[in-house]
Amino acid sequence: MPDRTEVELPTEEAVTFVNNYRCSVCWGMLYMRPSGKPHTEIVSCARLPGECSAIGFVTANYIERARAQNQADFVEAMSLIGDILYPDREKKKNADILSDFGF
Repeated sequence: MPDRTEVELPTEEAVTFVNNYRCSVCWGMLYMRPSGKPHTEIVSCARLPGECSAIGFVTANYIERARAQNQADFVEAMSLIGDILYPDREKKKNADILSDFGF
């Protein structure tokens, strides 16, 4: 059994798979290589075996959603702990902030 997930697919399916899926471990691109059989390819993570264990695949859409959620979580966390991380920054009053926006 290989240490990394590799799937053997017909060439057309392999092309679609590489375009729509990513590695489930590193979220990196996939690549395909000839399998040695006619009209079939082997698809796996594009990273070198020592760099990624490549134990499965996820859709590119899933990764986009997860990254967007991670970014939203980061923004929220920074707003909650900003005063702790940056105690010396100038703090604006609500009235000043509203006037900056033209209210």
